[in-house]
Amino acid sequence: MTPTREIFWNVGALGHWAPYILMVLMLAAVGCGIRRRWRLWGLGRGGPAFDRPWERIRGFLVYGPGHGRLLVQRFGGIMHLLVFWGFVALFIGTTLVFIHEDLRIRLLQGPFYLYYSFVLDVFGLGAIAGILMAAGRRYLQRPDKLDNQRDNAVTLSLIFTVLVTGYLVESFRLAATELVQHPDWGLWSPVGYALANVFYGWSPQEAALSMGHTVSWWVHLLASYGLQAYVGWFFLSHIVYSGLSIFFRDLEPQGALPPITDFKAKEKLGAGRILDLGWKDLLDLDACTRCGRCQEACPAYASAKPLSPKKVVQDLKAHLTAYGPRWLSGQVPSEDSVPILGGGAVSYDEVWACTTCGNCHQQCPVFIQPMGKIMELRRHLALVQGKLDNTAQAALQSIQKRAHPWAGAQATRLDWAQGLDLPEYSQGVEAEYLLWVGCTSALVELNAKAAAATARLLKVGGISFAILGDEEACTGDPARRMGNEYLFQLMARRNIKTFQKYEIGKIITLCPHCYNTLKNEYPQFGGQYQVFHYSQVLSQLLGNGRLKATGSLDGVFTYHDACYLGRFNGLYRPPREVLKHVPGLKLAEMPLSRERSFCCGAGGGHVWMEEKIGRRINEMRVQQAAGTGAATIATACPFCLQMMDAGIRDQQLEGRLRAVDLSQVVEESVDG
Repeated sequence: MTPTREIFWNVGALGHWAPYILMVLMLAAVGCGIRRRWRLWGLGRGGPAFDRPWERIRGFLVYGPGHGRLLVQRFGGIMHLLVFWGFVALFIGTTLVFIHEDLRIRLLQGPFYLYYSFVLDVFGLGAIAGILMAAGRRYLQRPDKLDNQRDNAVTLSLIFTVLVTGYLVESFRLAATELVQHPDWGLWSPVGYALANVFYGWSPQEAALSMGHTVSWWVHLLASYGLQAYVGWFFLSHIVYSGLSIFFRDLEPQGALPPITDFKAKEKLGAGRILDLGWKDLLDLDACTRCGRCQEACPAYASAKPLSPKKVVQDLKAHLTAYGPRWLSGQVPSEDSVPILGGGAVSYDEVWACTTCGNCHQQCPVFIQPMGKIMELRRHLALVQGKLDNTAQAALQSIQKRAHPWAGAQATRLDWAQGLDLPEYSQGVEAEYLLWVGCTSALVELNAKAAAATARLLKVGGISFAILGDEEACTGDPARRMGNEYLFQLMARRNIKTFQKYEIGKIITLCPHCYNTLKNEYPQFGGQYQVFHYSQVLSQLLGNGRLKATGSLDGVFTYHDACYLGRFNGLYRPPREVLKHVPGLKLAEMPLSRERSFCCGAGGGHVWMEEKIGRRINEMRVQQAAGTGAATIATACPFCLQMMDAGIRDQQLEGRLRAVDLSQVVEESVDG
């Protein structure tokens, strides 16, 4: 006899048509919920982006069904993978039932039916394992990053009910129709078969099995469609919204903030109201599942400052939900009746605690960008409300007056280069590369030594380069990260004009912030250049033998990844390759390195701000470095070098630990 089964066994005509009636109700509920939120997203500026469609589709497949970022954290990733693919398999299985029974295309018979039964049992069991993992983590482990709400418990309970009752339905049917009659078929449903053996001994057998099947079938049906209807309104809505967030993710370089194009329009100077955020920003608010990965990765949160990227997103969502319907209904509220975002929905301290390290962006599995929203709030505070930290304001005033942010600096742009005999473009020289020194490398004594070391190495390696000297001005990065977009654009246009004057096309930078700005943000204003970080150049020179590191530097080093070099621009390998070329040097990686690297605390203008709340981020990073047993922290960023050096001194670790620039490590070996 050909293996198969009666699809709607023991449920009657009502049971046959009930799934389709419930499906119509479920689709209506889901549609209403999604439409409600979609209309709220429409309050934001712009709309969904459909450019580069194949890249968006590929990304959706990799990071959605493929769980690309979710699996970075093994436990949570596997948990979600089991539940997700378990339900995908069960959905496909249900679709095959529809094809078999209602379209009369007989698929569920013969060997295919047996394989179908086995696959669904295995995937369903995996989904139950995933739900138990999720419940154990939320209610037994209770990690700080997760905040348990009633919605989470309802969701887990519904999913668990659907899965368990599905097995009960199968087991009662097997006990009544296959356990004795076709035992070979039942073995292909291992979970149901095992339960069927338990239920088979019930007395009176026939009535008990029939009643058990009927009750479990209806509970399973109602729970299944109730769960699906839940998708449009509560926690499970992330099934839809997270996929949309991945598809409509920002495809521009992650280190590039969007420009302000109209400084005369107040509503375009950052975000003072929820309407001032973008369409994708508002979608992000609903796509957030409160998984807490952004919070867990945030250096401000880790150092006990009042910033959790997750909380910022959730607070903005609550604000949108509370006030958005007023705009949709045509009731335009006055500014006094709706709290402003920066300093209202999100506190000043939260806005200014962000170091713009981008780790929240890197860790989010569905490409939500909390930092971008914080920057829009910061722009409004800086440009409209004029509320900045006093030391930050002094740095911005210095950029305006002296073209660099170091208000108290006594050095000039050329003091660092004394005795090096470096060519300058103003002298009429021609060179393949501009060596962009940067304000901090030129004007801060600690970094000036590193700048000189880099210049000497480039000369030894035969690189044709020149400097701008006094014509070099701040790239504007500090101004942009502190919210003063107007000042940033002034500096950008000034430098682009200088580059045009000398027909500069290739640039080597010492600072990752300058690298990021010149490479990713100047193109917004027509400045297209080939930009290289000096670690890339040193790596190439050492690799092709034009630089020879022969002196052995016996000792253990650890390398600190600069956020704007690594996370925003993917340059993790070149600095490490440089260190690998140095004889005797042993590299000990910190646990938080590469993509997960911990910020030094200088970004977002914080190198000019006093940390008044919580622990100092740079001291935490120094402790992490000391934990590797290394005697030297190597870095490739002048800000990071400053922060590491200060952290070592503040914790009185001078005799045990030192901080040096990558170029100084190489020069020591080359001279040796």
